Amino acid sequence: MADEADIKDGEGQNPNWVRPELHQPRSGATVAPGFLVSAYIELMTPSKWQLKIMEGDKQLYFLEKSSGRYFDHYVKIDAIKPGTKFDVHVHYYHLPAWGEWASVYGVVMADPKPVITEPVQGAVTGKRPRFAGRGLPGATINLYQAYSGAVLFGTATVDSNGNWQITPVVDLFDGPLQLVVNQTISNTEYWSDNVRIIVGDPKPVITEPVAGAITGPRPRFAGRGIPGATITLYQENSDMVRFGTAVVDANGNWQITPVVDLFEGPLRLVVTQIIFDTEYWSDSVRITVAGNKPVITEPAAGAITGPRPIVAGRGIPGTTIKLYQANSGTVLFGTAAVNLNGDWRIIPVVDLFEGPFQLVVNQTISNTEYWSDNVSITVRIFRAPPPVIKSPENGAIVKTDKPMIHGSGYTGAVVKLYQANGGDTVFGTAVAGWNGDWSISPTVAFPKGRFTLTANQAVDSRPSDWADVVTFTIDV
Repeated sequence: MADEADIKDGEGQNPNWVRPELHQPRSGATVAPGFLVSAYIELMTPSKWQLKIMEGDKQLYFLEKSSGRYFDHYVKIDAIKPGTKFDVHVHYYHLPAWGEWASVYGVVMADPKPVITEPVQGAVTGKRPRFAGRGLPGATINLYQAYSGAVLFGTATVDSNGNWQITPVVDLFDGPLQLVVNQTISNTEYWSDNVRIIVGDPKPVITEPVAGAITGPRPRFAGRGIPGATITLYQENSDMVRFGTAVVDANGNWQITPVVDLFEGPLRLVVTQIIFDTEYWSDSVRITVAGNKPVITEPAAGAITGPRPIVAGRGIPGTTIKLYQANSGTVLFGTAAVNLNGDWRIIPVVDLFEGPFQLVVNQTISNTEYWSDNVSITVRIFRAPPPVIKSPENGAIVKTDKPMIHGSGYTGAVVKLYQANGGDTVFGTAVAGWNGDWSISPTVAFPKGRFTLTANQAVDSRPSDWADVVTFTIDV
C-alpha cells in the first residue's frame, strides 16, 4: 500500500502515457457493497496500479497492487457507507512514471438492506398475498417468517430498476405474522425490517350458541379467531361485565364457558380479539337466557288425564328432562332431551298412578339438579266395557269346530276369544272396526260338544271385564 506521499508523487509524474479504460463502475451508477472496479490498458503492460475513491476532498479508500494490462478489484464491503456519493480514480505505473488518472464521478453506494413496500404494516391478507419491495439489481430476495427461517415462502430476483415481487409458493400461517426478506451481496446476507400482517379475517366469529337459541345462564360459547389471540366475551354495547376469556388455539378455534351468570331474558353477546394492539369485534349473537328451573306447560294444573298423557314444557336446550311423581322419586316415568328451541315432550313409558297425581320434572346443569314446580292432575284409567258376542246365539248347534264369531265392541280395541272358566287359551283375536263391529275366524278349534264362549277387549293393553257367556254345541 502506498501512502498519501506516494499518491502525490505519482500524480506529479504524468508522462504522455495513454489513460486507462475504466469499465466499472460507470459515472452516476448505484453500486452495492463489495462492488468491482475494473480497468485495462491495451498498448502497454504496466507493473502496478493504484485505486483511490474520493468523497470530495476526502479519501475513502486507497489500494496499490501489482497487475498487468488488466486491473480488477472488489472494494471491501464496509469501506463506504450506504448513500455516499463518491468518485473512483485509477492509473497505472509503467517505468519510469505513473500515467494519468482515469475517473468516474457521482457513483452512489446503495443501502444493502432490502425493503418491503407491500403489504403495508398491519395489513390483513390472504394466505398468499403479493409481496413487493426494493433491492439491489440482480440480487436474490428470500421471504421468511421473522425470527424463524424454517420455511422459505418464496424467492425473486431484483430487476434492473431495483424492484422485486414475490407471491408465496407456500401458504402463510394464519394469524398475526411478521415477515422479513434478505438479499445476499458478496456472500453477506442483509435483512429487511420486519413487516407485521394478519393472515385471515381479524374479526372473530361466534358459532355457538346460534342466533335465537335459548340457553342457561352459563352456556358454552365457541367460535373462530386468529390463532394466539385472546377472545373476551361481553354483552353488546356494554363492557362493564367480562363474562369470560379464552385463547384461540392453533387451529383457529376458541370456546368459553362464562365465569359469571348471563343476565336472564333476551341478550345480545359479542366477543373481541386484540391483534397488534388493535381490537376487533364480532357480530352480535342474540339469545334468550332461561332460568335453571324447568317448566311444565302441559297438562295444565287440575287437568284430568289418562295414565300416559303428553307432558311438555320448557328447559335449557341440550339438557335431559326427567319426569317423576312429586315428593316420590322412586319411579322414572319418562325422559326427553330439550331441543334447540327450549322445548321438550314426554309420553310416559310407565302408567301414572290412578287418582290425584302431582307431576314434577328436573334437569341437570353443570352437575346440579334443578326442579320444576309441581303440577297437580287427576289420572283416570280408561277401561273399555265388555264386548258383546252376537253370533252364534245361545243354544245354537254349529256344524264346524271353527265357526265364525261376530260381535261388537269399542273402536280400535283388541278382542280375544276364550272358553269361559276354561284357562288362558286364546281361540282367536280381532280389532274392532270404526263402528265397533268385529268378526273372528278361530285359529284354535273348539272342542266337540257343549262349549261356553266368552271374550274381552283391551284398549292401551288394559283388558275389559268378560263378555256375557254364550253357550252352543259343536256337532261335527
